[in-house]
Amino acid sequence: ADRARSGAPAQEELNAEGGEALDKLTWAPQEGAEVVIYHPTSGMVLTSTVSGKKLAGTAATVEDDKLTVTDEMAKLTVTLEDEVYTFKNADGKYLTSGATGNSLLFADEESDYSKWTVEEQTDGTWYIVSVNAVYNGNKQAVEYYSGFTTYGVKENNAAYKFEFYGTSDPKPETPADPEDPGEAE
Repeated sequence: ADRARSGAPAQEELNAEGGEALDKLTWAPQEGAEVVIYHPTSGMVLTSTVSGKKLAGTAATVEDDKLTVTDEMAKLTVTLEDEVYTFKNADGKYLTSGATGNSLLFADEESDYSKWTVEEQTDGTWYIVSVNAVYNGNKQAVEYYSGFTTYGVKENNAAYKFEFYGTSDPKPETPADPEDPGEAE
């Protein structure tokens, strides 16, 4: 309550159960943001728990575009450079696809397969696509299929659609269009 009166933005809130509540991001995560990756169709959030060649999910509670964080959830720190992302968990390991997809893990070292792009879908969800993992000429993207894995991207398929919940990072600034002199002073 003191933070609200001081006018300082609250970086996190506690819900009625005492767990941290993260906001749904309506734009791509920005450098330094802490996020969880949520699959709305299954109601699952990515964890750091290995399950075969996949990462396990844990059930999530989402109300009013806020997700309640539990200890099982992988809270990821975002690094963003030239529109290429890396996601690092609390243990300092990198979210990494297998070279030909069909697997997802947290690796000790950053590699070509721990680089991602995020592609906004028309419904406000995101595809998380490996920059370098390819199988039979098909890009590999994060998919939820009885766990989190990567697989060949399919258009408009709910298995590939994710939401990011995170610390309220500022909306990215859109650079002024040098071709548009309308705002020039």
